[in-house]
Amino acid sequence: MPLKVQYIVTNYQASILFILIATIALAALRSRVAVSFITTNVVPTRILQRPTFHGPNEKIWLNHANEHYSIYTDLIEPRRLMQESLTVFSTSLFPENDRIRPTLGNGHIATVVYTDTIYMNGLYNGLRVFSHRARIPSTCAIEVVSTTTRITKSSYSLDIEKGMFIEVRSGPGFKIELKRYAHRSINQLMITEMTVDNCCLDDFKVDLEMNYGNDSEDITLRSDIESGVRHTYGKTKVLEDGSVGGLQVYMISTDLPPNGTVVVKKGQKSSYLFLTSIDTEKGPALNAFNKGVSEYFNDVLEDQHIKAWRNIWANGRVDIIGDPETAKDYQGHVFWDQETWMYPPIQVLHSDFGKTLLKSRIRTLDSAKQLAKQKGYKGAMYPWESAYTGFETSPSDETADYEHHITGDISQAFYFYLTMTNDTDFMTAGRGAEVISSIADFWESRVTLDKDTGLYHINGVMPPDEYHWPVNDSAYTNYVAKISLEAPYKILSTQPKNSYQNIADNLFIPFNNTGQWHPEYDSYTEDVIVKQADVILLGYPLMMNLSKEVRRNDLLQYERVTPGGPAMTWGMFAIGWLELNQLDKANALFARQFDNVREPFYTWSENAHGPGAHNFITGMGGYLQSVLFGYGGIRVYDDKLTINGALPLTATYMKIIGIDYLGGSLNLLFSKSLLYITLTKKAMTTLKCEDESTGYSIPLSLGIPLTYKHTTISISPA
Repeated sequence: MPLKVQYIVTNYQASILFILIATIALAALRSRVAVSFITTNVVPTRILQRPTFHGPNEKIWLNHANEHYSIYTDLIEPRRLMQESLTVFSTSLFPENDRIRPTLGNGHIATVVYTDTIYMNGLYNGLRVFSHRARIPSTCAIEVVSTTTRITKSSYSLDIEKGMFIEVRSGPGFKIELKRYAHRSINQLMITEMTVDNCCLDDFKVDLEMNYGNDSEDITLRSDIESGVRHTYGKTKVLEDGSVGGLQVYMISTDLPPNGTVVVKKGQKSSYLFLTSIDTEKGPALNAFNKGVSEYFNDVLEDQHIKAWRNIWANGRVDIIGDPETAKDYQGHVFWDQETWMYPPIQVLHSDFGKTLLKSRIRTLDSAKQLAKQKGYKGAMYPWESAYTGFETSPSDETADYEHHITGDISQAFYFYLTMTNDTDFMTAGRGAEVISSIADFWESRVTLDKDTGLYHINGVMPPDEYHWPVNDSAYTNYVAKISLEAPYKILSTQPKNSYQNIADNLFIPFNNTGQWHPEYDSYTEDVIVKQADVILLGYPLMMNLSKEVRRNDLLQYERVTPGGPAMTWGMFAIGWLELNQLDKANALFARQFDNVREPFYTWSENAHGPGAHNFITGMGGYLQSVLFGYGGIRVYDDKLTINGALPLTATYMKIIGIDYLGGSLNLLFSKSLLYITLTKKAMTTLKCEDESTGYSIPLSLGIPLTYKHTTISISPA
């Protein structure tokens, strides 16, 4: 029974915000406040019109024809939404190692700061397994190389509230600021804004350089000047499937001023716009470019970008209060990382983005069906790695030939989406149900029946632990196949075969009865070293019904034989120990993930202390899961969502904001002894909360928190 009903004022001294999207999954929030953008004395000026008035602040756009267009403004900086000490990561020395430099991206284009490359979503070059992201030479890597007077102070900051990288260089009598960002709402745009403030020097000069790098080896490019700006366009050299032609890219960009030099007179403050717009065709690229210039001169370009990021923060985040060190760490080819590690937290906090990820698998469904046929199977078999065409692009024959669990992982993700949203239209008209049924067909054809025992086996696979292959009856692979075979029965629009359930009921899962634990595969022995989380994923995310004894034994066994592993491994161990209410053990394993965070900009590496993939979004996804599904204790079932949480490390409060469930939205606030649940957006049906220890339930009303002692609470349709 709820203890009380009350309104909660959300205003805390320190907290953390994080969301996994594109390239940034870290932030912290001081308080939830209304956002206002104040701009005064702004006179809108047409781009091709020279100003007829003068003032102290000049905004300039120099096109290739050296025409000088400007307006004069007096701007007031918008209030910060989040606590700066937790959301701005700064250094006075920019890293030489580009592996720990921050990425700026918006889902369409991205670059690593100061590098010579931009990437565009979907633009690949190379034949089959040689397919890779096509390199576009950068037109945004602008660097200050010299000034009239020596620079005496430099700072470099990743501001995750605003989604931008800010560089400040200063000396006696001057200050230079460069802001770089991939625009959040005009996603073709990569922007560099430079402001030079010369208070005291005569004709202060700033010399700039652009790191274009070498010509692209991936794209045949041409370049023209049109209406004073540079148009660069071409096609990739080799299509993934070997057919004739190439994928098209079109880029419009502003060049540096003549000789790379700008001059600012004494007492003036001038701002310069360097703009890059990239798309597949000229029309969208040009429209975005023109819109960017117009918004810049009307003083809304940066504001619109910040507003778009703030909308994301406001509608899905986790706040942790009382542990600032933990707060700071919240922060190519498509394979299981997408469905297993990145997708779940995105789906929980931002359902629309989760749906977008699943659409990428629908786009390649026909390729998956073709691959299954080529391999002698039915249904749809998704490749271990894929790029543009949806066919196999893994450079490793072993993963391509044996790591089949990815197909089950994809089915699991689609069913998770259905249980969180009840979006039946996506399942039918959107082909979601077809994905699930086609995957069940694949597993039906992939199993082998032992006629003597009546059990089904899956032979010749590589489990998530990629140290061992080919093996028979991987516990993880077989169980995700079982889930995939049962999923079609839960979708009204499908007509599942009777054989699916029979196979699911009789699919062999390795188990050691004497020791009460799961061997990783049929011939596994308990001292064999493993690469990463594998069997422990049976408890979460696969949610196998395990006794506390078996769950504990699996965790103890595999913690002992997992010496390293990618970042997300330790998050999964932490989730397991939290299920068993072993908070101290969970905290220690949770903290091991911090070894994969690289200062000064809190980027992630695949493995501890730096090696492996860099800017490792997979690790961020695993980390988010350890908070949402570990400390948050969130579990999603066919008919309900349950919560049984705990506070991480030294935190005094934790708030999960914007859980998207059945069309509605929920906020959770955890203190040391209480849980507060607030409905902030109405769902498609009335929702109720039930204390599973007493069976008492009460409907959720919009904006009115329900308060419970820490126990398992379920939320479901009333």
